[in-house]
Amino acid sequence: MIVRVTMHHVNPSQVSLTTTAKAIDLTTTGRRKFVLRRDFPRGIECDDTQTSAKMEGNTLVVELPITNLPSVLPHASGAPKRKEPPAAEKAGRKRKLASEAEAPSAARPEARGKRKVPAADEGSVLGLAEEATAAEAQRREQGLSKMRKVKDADAEQTAKLALRKQQKDAKKQQLLEALRKHKKDTKKPKAAAGAKAAAPKDSSKKVSFA
Repeated sequence: MIVRVTMHHVNPSQVSLTTTAKAIDLTTTGRRKFVLRRDFPRGIECDDTQTSAKMEGNTLVVELPITNLPSVLPHASGAPKRKEPPAAEKAGRKRKLASEAEAPSAARPEARGKRKVPAADEGSVLGLAEEATAAEAQRREQGLSKMRKVKDADAEQTAKLALRKQQKDAKKQQLLEALRKHKKDTKKPKAAAGAKAAAPKDSSKKVSFA
């Protein structure tokens, strides 16, 4: 018999395994504690003197040779099963239900024969097709109108931005003209003062005769 026990983050040195002829006892120490005490199923007996165990990854594999394997067939117990007499009422009820179930099944073909399938009306089909075409055309027109509105809004926004730019450029040009004029007006008095300072003075003395 092979017993497999999956244990994560457990070192093999932390595993304590004890087996008997009818049970297995497994405990672990350390940070992760694991306890397993279980009898072998269906009264199986093993030779615990030949128990072998090994770790395969995170799985502990325990192998024990089986010495007694009871049969799992129903007749193996040897005790005769008690037969219960059939209940007459239940049988009668079953027959009644069967007769009730047969009655609707007999009536179904008649109901199916009376059922009428409405014929397809060509006018209604054409009308539905026209309505679908009109709805599709309306949706398409709505989509086009939305696209036009978006384009108009974009064009209006572009025009506003261009106008603002022109206004800013005009203001800048006016400021530049005003600065140039101011510089010219301030240079003229300085030039006149410099001309007066550069003019030669008359050093001759006037002599008057009596």
